[in-house]
Amino acid sequence: MTADRPAVAARTVLFDFDGVLIHGDAFTLFMRDRYARSWPYKLLALLASPWLLLRLPFSWRLSLRSLVHIGLLGLNEARYAVAAQAFAKTLVSRPRQFSRDGLLALRRHQAAGDRVIVVTGCERTLVTSVLEQLGLREVQVLASQLKPGLLGMGSRHGSSPTRIP
Repeated sequence: MTADRPAVAARTVLFDFDGVLIHGDAFTLFMRDRYARSWPYKLLALLASPWLLLRLPFSWRLSLRSLVHIGLLGLNEARYAVAAQAFAKTLVSRPRQFSRDGLLALRRHQAAGDRVIVVTGCERTLVTSVLEQLGLREVQVLASQLKPGLLGMGSRHGSSPTRIP
């Protein structure tokens, strides 16, 4: 830093993941893929449909959360991470799935030395896996999380930022 030029502080730049960096909702795509690949999950969802329909007038979110629990039934943290990483590889192989302009803007900010944070309602392991597959390093992620439960992974409330190494 010289007397002629003031120091330029690094900016903090936020990017939304779903709808900005990726076209669509990544977790929805993941869950659809899980159901498409497994007839037992489809059967369980079908058997649970009367219960889901009873909950629907009170809260569509509770019904969706139930479908997520069914789709993640039997997965512990390690198995979920493997499934998320495998899906991330599949997703990244679809180049039209991502916003070229959004990814270029993110990379420009990284190159400028800005602090980049990806903020999303999508699940953290899935988002982190996708960003790693895209070669986006040194990005912080603020995302929702799942927690292990008795029958599989479930929703966790609250989250903290994670840095992709």
